[in-house]
Amino acid sequence: MSEGWNIAVLGATGAVGEALLETLAERQFPVGEIYALARNESAGEQLRFGGKTITVQDAAEFDWTQAQLAFFVAGKEATAAWVEEATNSGCLVIDSSGLFALEPDVPLVVPEVNPFILTDYRNRNVIAVPDSLTSQLLAALKPLIDQGGLSRISVTSLISASAQGKKAVDALAGQSAKLLNGIPIDEEDFFGRQLAFNMLPLLPDSEGSVREERRIVDEVRKILQDEGLMISASVVQAPVFYGHAQMVNFEALRPLAAEEARDAFAQGEDIVLSEENEFPTQVGDASGSPHLSVGCVRNDYGMPEQVQFWSVADNVRFGGALMAVKNRRETGAGVSVLMSDQQQPPVYKIALGIEYDGSRYYGWQRQNEVRSVQEKLEKALSQVAKRTHHRLLRRAY
Repeated sequence: MSEGWNIAVLGATGAVGEALLETLAERQFPVGEIYALARNESAGEQLRFGGKTITVQDAAEFDWTQAQLAFFVAGKEATAAWVEEATNSGCLVIDSSGLFALEPDVPLVVPEVNPFILTDYRNRNVIAVPDSLTSQLLAALKPLIDQGGLSRISVTSLISASAQGKKAVDALAGQSAKLLNGIPIDEEDFFGRQLAFNMLPLLPDSEGSVREERRIVDEVRKILQDEGLMISASVVQAPVFYGHAQMVNFEALRPLAAEEARDAFAQGEDIVLSEENEFPTQVGDASGSPHLSVGCVRNDYGMPEQVQFWSVADNVRFGGALMAVKNRRETGAGVSVLMSDQQQPPVYKIALGIEYDGSRYYGWQRQNEVRSVQEKLEKALSQVAKRTHHRLLRRAY
């Protein structure tokens, strides 16, 4: 191995773990020693990394002082079992289980969107990777937010069987084979009913909402640092093995033409923009690809501030592995963490505007000027409140 960081991958034998190893090699991440970790039953298996064979070790017997950086891609139970030992040994943990996603003192990072928050990793020596649906959504939205600000998001996600693991993929394959051979599906099947050649909405839980939809909303608000952001999320189980699709309706703070949106997508990192008369699919463009594919870009009819688009991405390679292994950069502590070139938070501008008699008016101000301008706007609005509908529009981008 070449000189670099000693890295442990917890969950190396899973789909995301294998894709993570491939991505580390493809992106030429500076690896010194690589340690593939898994449960006892997988210990001794052989994996390939950078043209060499590595042996899977039992995580229960691993000495965490050997690793400087660890990728946890084995689920919440495994993260809970090993994260304290790893961090106490001085190891920086990049966790994709969701266990730390909403912890206030743990940075939740989409590298294209909020790399500056990575400096907070020192709080607990943990960096959280969001759900693959959140990563896909925000990676696509970032170019549009940069162009026109952000007022509202509505997203419908069509998720693949692999979102629920290998058992779900096997169950879908089994259902497809049975139905093609005229065999009825067992009621005790993994999905509980027919998914093959079908679509299944997700049911709300005891909280009255769908867990996967809540996670998107909560993670997006945390990453964008806007608890009041208007966002609606729906999730539907689709009969595909790998790759998520999202139909997104994005409302900017100003009119944003479809052609301007396409130009923004064309400049986006790891985004592949389809030709205007074509569109990407989960099977044809997402599965196995490290890129996010976007198409069907258009304005909502009669609503110039609203842009709709369709995106597809491999939830294992793009949403899981690539979001964990993005560009690297040195922090003040001298540990290589994965982030884009922007080290410090951008100088935000704030869109302050009013909606008055159906028309919108905006003024763009630097952050330190916002309060005085907002106070003036609110005072002016209060004077017309009794005569017309109005609302204050405020979003950072």
